[in-house]
Amino acid sequence: MQNSLVVWMCQNEDLLLDEILREELYDGTSEWIAAASFELKVRLFRHWCSEARCGIKGRRLNLSVMRDFVCNNLKEQLVELPVEAYHQRWAFNVFTSTGVPEANSEEDFGGVMRELLCEACVPQIFDADRQWFEIANTADGSGLSYQVVSIIKWLQRKADDTTSEEEMADVTNQITQCRMDFRFVGRILGKMLLDGCPVHAHLSRLLFKHLVDVPQDIDDLWSINESVYRNLMLLSDIDAGTLGLDFEATLESPFGIVDLELKPGGAEINLTDENKVEYAELYMELLLSLGEPERQELAQGLHDIVPKAWLSVFTVQELELLMCGMPKIDLQDWKNNTIYSGTYAALKGDHPTVSLFWEAVKELTDEQMSKLLQFSTGTASLPVEGFHGLQSKAGARHPFHITSIEPHICPLPRAHTCFNKVDLPTYTDFNEMLSAIELVIELECGFGLGE
Repeated sequence: MQNSLVVWMCQNEDLLLDEILREELYDGTSEWIAAASFELKVRLFRHWCSEARCGIKGRRLNLSVMRDFVCNNLKEQLVELPVEAYHQRWAFNVFTSTGVPEANSEEDFGGVMRELLCEACVPQIFDADRQWFEIANTADGSGLSYQVVSIIKWLQRKADDTTSEEEMADVTNQITQCRMDFRFVGRILGKMLLDGCPVHAHLSRLLFKHLVDVPQDIDDLWSINESVYRNLMLLSDIDAGTLGLDFEATLESPFGIVDLELKPGGAEINLTDENKVEYAELYMELLLSLGEPERQELAQGLHDIVPKAWLSVFTVQELELLMCGMPKIDLQDWKNNTIYSGTYAALKGDHPTVSLFWEAVKELTDEQMSKLLQFSTGTASLPVEGFHGLQSKAGARHPFHITSIEPHICPLPRAHTCFNKVDLPTYTDFNEMLSAIELVIELECGFGLGE
């Protein structure tokens, strides 16, 4: 374990971290890291990711995709490549649906990758029509979370019931393809973790437990089907004998409604007050087991890119925050972690145009702020460290950057997402500033790639 948790020191912030670790008597063990603060865990994790990329520095993997089909395009191009391909820097040539290259896509320095993975690939992965994931049936007010769609175990049951060699081969191929699909999803999520790209989709607690290697228990049914969990819990307050149930579950499968015995001979065992605890436990275990193959493949795919040892130091809640990023934009954090150049450099945040910019941003809604962030960085979410954690092409810290440009050269703000940079015209009027910002974020224009 210790060898896989080595800290790599190379930049100025690494030297500061080295000093912190000496003061904290860091001993390199996973137990020490697991007991450390979340902030320190994240800093260590970022260094492990830097080390993983260090061996392939300068190597680039060129990928060609169409924006509307980026998930399928990536799967086709990556399926035969070794795991090391996910550690390389990805550069994209992006084409429209008619095959026309998008302007400047060949100059990608990381911004295009963030945008494509965060804003195109992830939504396509979790699209209900793809039938890889479904929204978990929970109503606790914590927002949407996704669970895997169970198919492999149903296909295995179908294979057990068939006598046709042709049908058996077809089912076997479907199982193999399903395993490959979830392994691919895991690797994409691992790539995003490795490169600090927030994932705009929250997985179920059960999936996160697989990723940090925490054993599941029957209470985890709550995270994927709260209504069934609550009904089973209510059995303790009900005269079970009046329900007319037996030890058999009627479930909806991809092939129709099926009845599954909870234990051998379950169809002949009536539910009573004496056996209702066993009934509830077996029912939960059955439901949890249905998606187990998919969860294992996804976890294995992610661990192919980000070793399990790196994630096991986080709690389930911490990993969700690390993977999905900050839930809301903090304007003061944004201002505190912004650098300035051009005519704005001398006065920095006190330059009249810059002051107008922050006044205008303050007027934006949360949704508009997210759009401005996406316009500027390629993604609408932040790393868990907030704006301090914004990264550039090589994974190094790269703060939000505002530079000046004359309005006659560029009348609207222009973004360089690879460098988290905005060319801001030297406006002198608040309404003109606000209107320009609202225009570019709604029209999604001004996107640039070069320096």
